[in-house]
Amino acid sequence: MNIIIVLVNGEPQEVSTGKSENLDMQYEMTTETFLAIVSKELPGMKAYNQKKVKAKGSMPDLMELQKLEKV
Repeated sequence: MNIIIVLVNGEPQEVSTGKSENLDMQYEMTTETFLAIVSKELPGMKAYNQKKVKAKGSMPDLMELQKLEKV
């Protein structure tokens, strides 16, 4: 399943499912990793460093991974 989370100024806005071609950043992770990040059990950057998250986009956008903890 694809989950789309819209961030505006780094703040989560809407969450939906589906696909989007107009993305600034794309993260790929398991459901288990996503749930660990949003429940604050696993910091997003730690998950990335452990290769539990794959990212496509710019480095500044990659840093927004930390914002998933607010979803």
